[in-house]
Order: sequence, then structure tokens, then C-alpha cells
Amino acid sequence: DTDLKRAPWPELLDMYASKAYEATTKTDLLRLLETQMDEAERKFRKCGELALFQHMENFDGSTWTKFQWLHHGIAQEMYHRGQLTLYARLLGREPALTRRIRGG
Repeated sequence: DTDLKRAPWPELLDMYASKAYEATTKTDLLRLLETQMDEAERKFRKCGELALFQHMENFDGSTWTKFQWLHHGIAQEMYHRGQLTLYARLLGREPALTRRIRGG
């Protein structure tokens, strides 16, 4: 559903983020991420390419295509991935991608 104004922000968070708060271990979180990615991919493929060019209203009232919103979500994910990489380095740890590149 791409109607971002269908409920107040706290309710949307509860609908989509509540399971993350129930996860208590790294294994739980990884399983949840995998499940959510599988579900998102299934829904994404089901909607079809033409749906990406439909317009939707954002929280701030501006209008974007669903493709623009998807691109924004990907950029947001990259931003937070960078934050996690920085935090790992500040803690003296080598981030997973760096370790993989080194062959570790």
C-alpha cells in the first residue's frame, strides 16, 4: 500500500516496525530481515512495471511517482548502511563488506 497518509505516522510505524522490536537475538533479526525482503520482493514483482509510474502523495503533500519513492528508499538504506559501517569502525571492528573484499 502506498497511501502514506492512510494512518498517522506512529500507527504506520507500529504496523510495519513492531516485529523488529520483538526480535531479541541477531538470529531473530536476520530471519526477520530475510522474511521481510522476500515479502517485499513478492509484492514488488506482483505490482508490475507500470505501477511504478503511478503518482502518490508523500507525507509532506508533494507528489512523486512510486519509482521515485522506491529510489528514495534505496538511498535511505544506503545512508543508514554507511552509518552502521562508521559505528563498526568506531568500535574497532571491520565492517562485513570490507572483510569480504579482503577475503576474510
